Amino acid sequence: KASCIGPSSKQGFLTAYADLQVYDKTEQPPCGSGTSGEATVVEVQLYLTQVNKVDLKLQQVEVSGYFRTWWKDSRLEFPNKTQGGCFNSISLNGREGDYMWVPEL
Repeated sequence: KASCIGPSSKQGFLTAYADLQVYDKTEQPPCGSGTSGEATVVEVQLYLTQVNKVDLKLQQVEVSGYFRTWWKDSRLEFPNKTQGGCFNSISLNGREGDYMWVPEL
């Protein structure tokens, strides 16, 4: 198997791209023309799996489901498979995202 360029694992990505010496998680990612200060487009998805409780008197509904968000942070770009990279995307779970900018929703 030929070797790939860029990070070869999630840990390699976190080490190389989320380096606190280089990446500032308090700074909003550049967007649009590539300058900071513009709005960052954040997409959201709400997938409801169950209606747990409906209280007509209090006008409340309790539901279960998933809430997902995604956005582009060009500061974290890496080569994809077409460009010779090892993978096309990385999913971060739990505390792995603590080192990266996240939107205030």
